Amino acid sequence: MLEKVAAVMKKAMKGRGFVARWGGEEFLIIQLLEKDQKGRAIVRLEEIREEVEKQAIEMFDMLLE
Repeated sequence: MLEKVAAVMKKAMKGRGFVARWGGEEFLIIQLLEKDQKGRAIVRLEEIREEVEKQAIEMFDMLLE
């Protein structure tokens, strides 16, 4: 399941940053921004969260939505 989430996050970044697993179920997203782009970063993170939320993930012969 973590591999699927990581793949969705990486795709959502569209080559504009990096996604790494941090600890157990946590992920770290790195994207270089200008000082005045903090608001854009928050919007982008919400977009990535929504993409992950939309995914149906199969695990142990069960479909998790």
